[in-house]
Amino acid sequence: MRNFDFLTSEWKDIHEAASKAESAAIPDPRTVHQATL
Repeated sequence: MRNFDFLTSEWKDIHEAASKAESAAIPDPRTVHQATL
């Protein structure tokens, strides 16, 4: 479950924006470049 799943039923647009922001803020750790660590 993602942090903003509860928004889906009533506020789909807000859910989409919040999910995109969450993805940008918390990237997939498998894709982090070694130089940034």
